[in-house]
Amino acid sequence: MPTDESEFLDEKIEPRKPNVPFLCVLLVLLSAMLPMGILYANNTGIHLIEILLPIGILVAASALVFVVLRLILKASLVAALCTAAIMLMVMNYHLLRELFYLFLPLSAAVWVAFALWVFILAALLYLVLKYRKSAYLPQISQIICIVMAVLMLFNVVRVVPSIVNQAKLQNMASQSPDSKPAFVTENEMRTHTVEQNGRNFYWIMLDEYADAFTMDTYFDTDASPFISYLQDKGFSVSSASYSNSNNSTLCAIDAITLSYYSSDLAKLREEENAEELSQEGPYMRRTGELYAALQQMGYEIYQVSSHPEHYPVVKELLPQGIGERLLVSTTVDGLSILDITREMSVFSVITQLTQGEGDDDSLSARIFNASFRSRVLRVFDFYDDPANLCFQDKTALFTYVLCPHTPFVFDADGGVVSSQYRRDWEDASHYADQHAYMTVRVQSMIESILSVDPNAVILLQSDHGVRGGFFVGRGLEVELDDQRRIFNALYFGGEPVDIEGLSAVNTLRYVLSEMGANYPALDDAGLMPYYYKDQIEGREE
Repeated sequence: MPTDESEFLDEKIEPRKPNVPFLCVLLVLLSAMLPMGILYANNTGIHLIEILLPIGILVAASALVFVVLRLILKASLVAALCTAAIMLMVMNYHLLRELFYLFLPLSAAVWVAFALWVFILAALLYLVLKYRKSAYLPQISQIICIVMAVLMLFNVVRVVPSIVNQAKLQNMASQSPDSKPAFVTENEMRTHTVEQNGRNFYWIMLDEYADAFTMDTYFDTDASPFISYLQDKGFSVSSASYSNSNNSTLCAIDAITLSYYSSDLAKLREEENAEELSQEGPYMRRTGELYAALQQMGYEIYQVSSHPEHYPVVKELLPQGIGERLLVSTTVDGLSILDITREMSVFSVITQLTQGEGDDDSLSARIFNASFRSRVLRVFDFYDDPANLCFQDKTALFTYVLCPHTPFVFDADGGVVSSQYRRDWEDASHYADQHAYMTVRVQSMIESILSVDPNAVILLQSDHGVRGGFFVGRGLEVELDDQRRIFNALYFGGEPVDIEGLSAVNTLRYVLSEMGANYPALDDAGLMPYYYKDQIEGREE
């Protein structure tokens, strides 16, 4: 029997009711798991199994908070929302703290961040309790669950490139001999000329790595054994090379533009054209002549760096996290994953207020140092496996290591240095020890490169010289001219080259010219950038 159509029109369709118990479970679980998921995605040095214990603890804590609030509030969904607010605020306190670190002294930042954290948490709980009877509470809960789930998925996706990169490196290592580059055997290497396939170019930059003169003059250390080692391998080692600045950013601009562009920036600064200065510098750093020249010569350009954010335009082979304070493996320096979890949470306030955070041995300082060590060591670990250097295409591999620049985290044998000495320029032995360990690891890098690619071009430089206590106003005093002295050594496939006395910029131009391009030497600027004059004169007064 046909049904009257008006019955359908008059019938009210009831909206589907949310599954409140399921929402409660999701809120409790996701709010506990999300912070650790983000930590794992940002820190490839942490193994997945390592975060299982803190996840279990956080889930248990979240469940306990929910049960207590459920007994007090007599409303499951309200209790679940309050639990989510509490867990997310407790475990993400470090984000608020890091924000205030940008523009407040450390001690003030701790108090201000904690006060604002209390206010935000109280406001969230107040809003949940005020609208606890709202008909939209289930829909709001659904939205919150979706947002947290999307964030979890996003961080899972972020890990994928790291896995892909590692798979590519493993694939390079497992290739058959026939599919490897032409420099696998010595006979093939000698025919691997610029006119044919070109040479792989390794540009290794150690931040603030002193030359032999500086080590002898200021640290009473004989660097001649390392110089002799390099010369025996076929390197030309300059005894009088220099940069145009004692500032890493300006040195990078000069190198990447193959010019003394930093002097032009300094002139702009002297003319108080600050807007043009701030815009032109970063632009030139990302679109410099060096990258263009290498690309025109057919190079694939990559970097393996302790701090790749310093050169963001170059593709990074090593997967990296974004947060330096939390970029650390639990296998480094005895820090457990629970230490790191506590440092993320609001409970870190206890250690910050009782121990302080500056140049001491607080948990925050230890994590900072361990993070720095981890970043540096991963670069050397990459080079320790020669299979990572078997590139299929003509490759320019830029390696930047923010060391032996402070913080001082390595002793002469690579051991851990107490974080209370991490910026101690009053005792010069801290720098000398870190310099010594970098020398040992660089020597291993060179051995690894030459074992698979003796026809390569290797440029080993520092960006600027040792500055000592110049910027902190205390400790080791280094003459301004000596702060510009750089370590500068070039290997060109065993062929004779001479870079004696060349500046950092002209050395790069020399290398490109030897590789077939046309970059004649520039007249060296020879002076510190002008916008350091006020700072320098102020110190001399």
